[in-house]
Amino acid sequence: MKHFFYRQNSKRKDESGQSALEFALILPIFLLILAMILDYGWLFYVKMGTENAARNAARVACVEYTDVSQNPSVKLPDVDVSSDYQKEYTLDEIGAVDDYNNQILTDEENDILSEVKNTLPPSVTDVKVYIKYTYDETYLKSNATSYDVKNRSNGDVIVTVTGTHHALTPLVNWEAKSNRMLVGIKCQSVYKVEKIA
Repeated sequence: MKHFFYRQNSKRKDESGQSALEFALILPIFLLILAMILDYGWLFYVKMGTENAARNAARVACVEYTDVSQNPSVKLPDVDVSSDYQKEYTLDEIGAVDDYNNQILTDEENDILSEVKNTLPPSVTDVKVYIKYTYDETYLKSNATSYDVKNRSNGDVIVTVTGTHHALTPLVNWEAKSNRMLVGIKCQSVYKVEKIA
């Protein structure tokens, strides 16, 4: 009997470091899974915030934006009139004086860009906002047509917000070739332009 208890005690002494070793082997895997959950959750939050920023800006742009860029991106086939216009803004370069590339921004542009600024999560950097209007082709008979909101009633406004998300771990952007800690985000919202009486 004494011999039996001695054997049981000696087994327990030999296995005393087993749980610490198992914990040390499992801990890095557990922390990796936890980091992935946190990082993907944060990325999802930032993506949803960017989508909300694009949607809110498009809501304002479909009723307010009257100033258009003079850079036509698409020409109608026979009339040589632009069927849509696009303007690009870099949000980081817009200062307190509401100027952009030495041009004063209109109130409508300020309203649209302030919607993006107020809705966008602060962790997103290198933000660019693209505002594009498509026009109803029946209004575009000549270059003399006024490109304001009342002539866009059958067109769309497309607001695209792009930016860079800074990840916590390189796990969310594993296939990137250069910097795995930066994730590009692009969200777009399309609204039908409201008819102005």
